[in-house]
Amino acid sequence: MKLTSRLIDLRKNIRNNQRVIVDKLKTNHNLNLCVFCGIENNLTKEHILPQWVYDRNPKRIFTTNTNGISQTYNKSVLPCCSSCNNEILGHLEYVIQDKLKDVDLELNCFEYKDIELIILWLETITYKLQVMDIRRKFKKDKNSEFIPYLSDFPISFLQDLSLSPSKVFSNLRKSLKKISIKSKTNRINSLLVFKTKNPDFHFIHSSNNFIFLELPKYEIALFYFLNKEFRTHKDAHDKCINILDKEY
Repeated sequence: MKLTSRLIDLRKNIRNNQRVIVDKLKTNHNLNLCVFCGIENNLTKEHILPQWVYDRNPKRIFTTNTNGISQTYNKSVLPCCSSCNNEILGHLEYVIQDKLKDVDLELNCFEYKDIELIILWLETITYKLQVMDIRRKFKKDKNSEFIPYLSDFPISFLQDLSLSPSKVFSNLRKSLKKISIKSKTNRINSLLVFKTKNPDFHFIHSSNNFIFLELPKYEIALFYFLNKEFRTHKDAHDKCINILDKEY
């Protein structure tokens, strides 16, 4: 089955089940269900970041700013049914790898349809990150004082205290809905693609703001604004550079 047909199935599954998925996660943050279609059997482990992104290095870690605790990428997984994981998302990642490998940014750029696929891929990662933060409870790091009542709160509730729990789940629903939208026309200028010579992998994510991936294997860096649309690519580029100057 071609990727196009698989993505049609993904969009249908999300449209039919997004309300059920979010409502069930509201009731039980750690419920074992496929976070893309909602079924509760034949589950596998879907990595938040594909292992090929960080060269399957088990020592690669990321740190949650909310509590300063580090976690390895290879252990950051979510429940996902075999169909969504292996047949759809796995195939999408396979195609993305081919696109990254084949392009030479010094000579040309990605085709429009490839940009849409990259945006979709980054949107799936963003959604998985949001689900992970809802499922993870707040824990103190070894240098901090234990605050008992915070231990019952998901990380996502504490990242931005201006957001109510209902808003957190509303944002989750919106992220899932984005994946179900085929056309990314309005989002094209929100993706920035850079050529990089940096030998190190980098990943930066600001919930509901942006995601940044630097992929040294392909000499490519991707920056995507999650909720901003831009009239021109230059407008997005200027904003992106300002953010990277502070965050990188």
